[in-house]
Amino acid sequence: MGLQSTIAVLISSTIIKVFGMGDLFGSFTSGDLIVGALNFFTMFFSNFALKFVNYPFMVLAKSAKILPVLFTGWIFGVYKLTWAQVGIAITISSGLVVFNSNKVKGGYADDSVTGILLVMMSLLFDGFVNMQTDKNHRQQKRQFAYHSMLYTNSVGMIGNFLFFQFA
Repeated sequence: MGLQSTIAVLISSTIIKVFGMGDLFGSFTSGDLIVGALNFFTMFFSNFALKFVNYPFMVLAKSAKILPVLFTGWIFGVYKLTWAQVGIAITISSGLVVFNSNKVKGGYADDSVTGILLVMMSLLFDGFVNMQTDKNHRQQKRQFAYHSMLYTNSVGMIGNFLFFQFA
């Protein structure tokens, strides 16, 4: 997780500087901090859940990621959904679950309640990350996503550093 964030910070910083896209941290906002923290917790819950559930179960659960994204965005007023959009999201998620369910051999007997709860928390944080990201894009009107990538991954990198220092 920390290595992924570090590489993303290096790549986005290089792109911003090489192509003259402005200061590295000149447009950092509280919304960027929120997205970074939510993204850190999403990754933390996903990775920690794999200690308790098998990987095919995680893939199956993440196949339905669009549902918590739409649900949280709708609850907080970021998305205005039509019944058609909800139906399409449910249909696509159902199809992905059916398609991926054959990868799980032997059922879910080994998956613990703790792992399932961690997967659910990861999906919930996925919803919040996407909702906040869309909210940020509407408010900030950045021309390129490289600054958002830099800020999100910088927060994740610092979060990983702090977590492994004190955990």
